[in-house]
Amino acid sequence: MKRKFSPPLAADRRQRNKSRARGGGAGAGADDTELSLLLTDKSVPHLLVTEVFHTPRSHKPTSKSACAFNRRGAILCVPLDGSAASTAGAARPPSAAIRRRGPLADLYRRCLSFIGATPRGRLAFAGSRGVFLVNPVTDALQGFDTVGYCQKALVAAGGGDGCNVFVSLGALLSPPALWRLADDGERWSQCAVAATAEQAGDILSAVNCKGRFYLLHDDGCVSKVDPGEPPPLRMERLPVASLAGHLSPPCKTLAAEGHLLECHGEVLFVRKLLAVREAAAPLCAHTEFVVGVAGFEVYRLDVAERRWAKVERLAGGGDTAIFVSPESAFAVRASEAAAAGCMGNCVYFVGEGRCCYACRAYGGSTWGAYSMERREVLFEHTVASRGGRTEALWFLPSVV
Repeated sequence: MKRKFSPPLAADRRQRNKSRARGGGAGAGADDTELSLLLTDKSVPHLLVTEVFHTPRSHKPTSKSACAFNRRGAILCVPLDGSAASTAGAARPPSAAIRRRGPLADLYRRCLSFIGATPRGRLAFAGSRGVFLVNPVTDALQGFDTVGYCQKALVAAGGGDGCNVFVSLGALLSPPALWRLADDGERWSQCAVAATAEQAGDILSAVNCKGRFYLLHDDGCVSKVDPGEPPPLRMERLPVASLAGHLSPPCKTLAAEGHLLECHGEVLFVRKLLAVREAAAPLCAHTEFVVGVAGFEVYRLDVAERRWAKVERLAGGGDTAIFVSPESAFAVRASEAAAAGCMGNCVYFVGEGRCCYACRAYGGSTWGAYSMERREVLFEHTVASRGGRTEALWFLPSVV
């Protein structure tokens, strides 16, 4: 099941000014410090954090909403070398007010599904009738109407600054359509994609590599869509062994296993490995499973050899870092993000603890780094909260 994600929202400038007028404080000071890098260096990944609080249902007869909007969020520039452990011991987002009205708040109330992020710093959300792009820095909103029931949509990231979305409409085995955003960032175009019945099934992940689209199906097979070929667009099944058989340990289904991404002109698949242990919940009469990040595996698509090759070292001479979040993944040059302490040949991740709504116990979010060379988690820090449930993701911020 696709995770329901509530989009973090941009800080309200007027609220920050009021905080400074009152003398500021730790939160206000951190806001100024952290956002300076955000506005000057687009290539530096930032952590986008939102904290959700449960609000009791209103019993007032004049109330127009069954549940009040109760959320705060922040854009956080964290030290990617892990030095937060030697200071506060946790990555606490700066205080930032959330706009209670507007397009972003409306998307939150509609509980749309988060489907990925674009290279230009926009988050993509899909509903039953359309796809929406939100810039959490500028609060700008745009999107397109799918003109029909949107069964599933996913972003094909990579391949420059454009945005490409595959949308499945109607019946379960309906072929997808490719929606592309023009260079002006305003106009959308739609192209139908011819596919066989077996290819029209569930597509788990998509990536744009050198202008071609690679789609990962739920059975582990890969298809290619090449817009450079004469129309109509066709989905071509590649003669590559199923990815599911290459994983260690092998899996029967790839659902929620990992993501495709583009890195130095190659298609990669990154997979999170989890450590699970059973533990008694102290506040509830039940047993929960404590899940932690044990490591990552990376595989490279080798069309010539018709296989997925396991990657022990990321391309780029050790100057590549991968950032993984639920429903999205991207790669950056570590040297370009050196100002934030980015380390090469590492996978940066976010983790989430399990929540128990019966006892209102929230596991909280974490962020950390895994070394491909040392094959171990270098550090994992907790995203501090004030008692609510936190959600986090990596993205490349942009003010354009």
